[in-house]
Amino acid sequence: MKEIKREFKTQYNKDEMKNYLTVNIMTNSLFHQFIKEATWDGYTLHLKSRFGYGSIIFQDYLINIEIFLNAMGAIAGRQLESMLDQEFKKLETKE
Repeated sequence: MKEIKREFKTQYNKDEMKNYLTVNIMTNSLFHQFIKEATWDGYTLHLKSRFGYGSIIFQDYLINIEIFLNAMGAIAGRQLESMLDQEFKKLETKE
């Protein structure tokens, strides 16, 4: 099982980041290729798909990502990692 583990320090509070994720990432077609079920529990987004499972946890000025991919998911895991890195790095500076 391949693990994707990331931490991003941001310039945004958890409400702003949750909104950013909802508007910019959850609407991304690549997100929908990987994720079949996404449920919020406060500021934690739990993710499930046929490729694996994981969570994205929002705290003020900090995002923690932990995703576990099965063998099939590991093949396309680099694309998912790249998309997450690209989107969440935008939050490191405030516009």
